[in-house]
Amino acid sequence: MFIIKVRFLQKKINFAVWYFFACRFRIILISIVSLLLLSQTSPAIAETTNTPKTCQMGAYLMSLHDFNLQENSFDADLWLWSVCPSADLEPLKEKNIDFINAKEVKRSELQTKDNWSLVKIKGTFRHNWNVDNLPFDRHELQIIIEHSSEAVSYFKYEPYKEKPKRDKDTFEDWKITDFTVTEDNKEYKTNFADPNLLEDTGTVGYSRLYISIKLERNSLISFFKITAPVYITYAISLLAYVLKPSSAASLLAGTLFTIVVNRRVLESFLGTAESLTLVDTIHITAMIYILVTAVLIIYSNLQHGYEEVLPIYRYRRIFRITWISYVVVNMVIIVTAVIAG
Repeated sequence: MFIIKVRFLQKKINFAVWYFFACRFRIILISIVSLLLLSQTSPAIAETTNTPKTCQMGAYLMSLHDFNLQENSFDADLWLWSVCPSADLEPLKEKNIDFINAKEVKRSELQTKDNWSLVKIKGTFRHNWNVDNLPFDRHELQIIIEHSSEAVSYFKYEPYKEKPKRDKDTFEDWKITDFTVTEDNKEYKTNFADPNLLEDTGTVGYSRLYISIKLERNSLISFFKITAPVYITYAISLLAYVLKPSSAASLLAGTLFTIVVNRRVLESFLGTAESLTLVDTIHITAMIYILVTAVLIIYSNLQHGYEEVLPIYRYRRIFRITWISYVVVNMVIIVTAVIAG
C-alpha cells in the first residue's frame, strides 16, 4: 500500500514538472511569435505615421515679359496642375499655396475633377538682374512655390513625371536654354510653437517647388548699340594726333564729354550697379586712353613750346601703340565677359 502511494505521488510530481515546463515553453513561444509580428508591423505603422502625403506638381510656361532691370522683377504667365492620391489634399487651393518671390499674383478659377486640379497664374516675380557682363549675361529666373498650410512631415511636393514644357523657346530678346521643376525643403529656424509637429526639434520645414528658367540673350544687337558710340567717339579722338595742339585739345575735351554723357544715359536705362560692369569697363577704358592722349599733347607743348607742329610727327610710334593696345585691351575685356556670362 505504501509503495502504491509513493508511485502515485511520483506521477503527480512528474506531471507537475511537465506542466510547468510546458507552460514556460508556451509563454516563450508566444513571446517569440509576438516579437516577430511586432517587428513586421512596426515599420508599416511608422511608415503610416511618418511618411508625408505627396502630390505630383506640373507647370507649363506660357509667357515671359516685362523684364525690369531697375525694379529687379519679371512677369510670367503659366499653368500649374496637381495630381494627388486623394481629392482632399488640394495643394493648389489659395490657402495652401504661397508664391515666395512674388510681388503680385493673379489666379484664374481653380478647375478640379477627382484628384486633379488646374489653375492659371499671372504674376510679377522678383529677380536680381546681374548685368555685370551685359549683353553676354545669362540668368536663371525662378518662381518659388511653398506649401504653407502643412509642414513637410505631413505634405511634400513631387515634380510631375514628365519634363515641363513651354509655349515657345524665345521671349522678347531672350532664349530659354533650360526649363525645370524641382522640389526641396525649406527649413525655418523655429517651429512657430506648432503643437501638431511629430517631433519638436526647434525647427520646421515646408516643401517648396522651384520652377527654374535659364535664359541667355538671343541677339547681340544690343551690344553694338551700347558700344558703337564709345568706339566711334574714341576713333574720332585719334584725330587729335593730326590736328594742331589748340584744335586737338578741344577735340579731346569734346570726345571725353561725349563718353561721359553716353554712360549716364545707359545708367538711367540699366540702373546703377554696385560692381564694375562690362559697360562701365568699356567706357572707362576709352576715357583713360583719351586722357593719356591729352596728357601726351600737353606734355609735348610744354617741352617744345606752343609750336603749331602736328603731334603725329613727334609721336608716330606712340600713336600706333595707342590704338593697337586699345583694340587688344577691348578684345580681352569682351572675351572675359563672354566666358563669365
